[in-house]
Amino acid sequence: MVEGFNPFMPPANLAWDPSTFACVAPNATLDVIRGGPAHIARYPALALPEGPDDRIVMPREHTECFVRRVHAAGTVDVLVIGYSGLDREVLGLLRHADPKVRRMTIVDRNLNAAEEVMQRFHDADIDAVWPYAFDGDFASWTDGDGLNKLVDEYGGPYR
Repeated sequence: MVEGFNPFMPPANLAWDPSTFACVAPNATLDVIRGGPAHIARYPALALPEGPDDRIVMPREHTECFVRRVHAAGTVDVLVIGYSGLDREVLGLLRHADPKVRRMTIVDRNLNAAEEVMQRFHDADIDAVWPYAFDGDFASWTDGDGLNKLVDEYGGPYR
């Protein structure tokens, strides 16, 4: 375990262990994901698998940091946008962190799809005190009052 590891501010000379992490940028969008020009040392904190049997592709230090931070939080709120919940390793990682999920908001293509995702979380023993499956897609959630309500609940605009 790396003490003091902060995935939000990686050191400029971060050394990757190729047995833990490998990444091939599909195109120039990686700079957009990283948040700016290449000289800024940012990177995705989580790379998700594409199917139920795929493994999580991220450095061990990131996985350990995620589990520690979520576990230490005790109670968390979860916002799920367009995520299928099919990846057993991702759900297992969240379950291993063992948080109490206070609110879980799921936004997908429509209510049926959101309820299917909620059921996958439930099947993985991840249940929320206040689960909410939105009846509509992401555009209707943001264009309606869904995003505004969530932002207002947490103290106003993100800065």
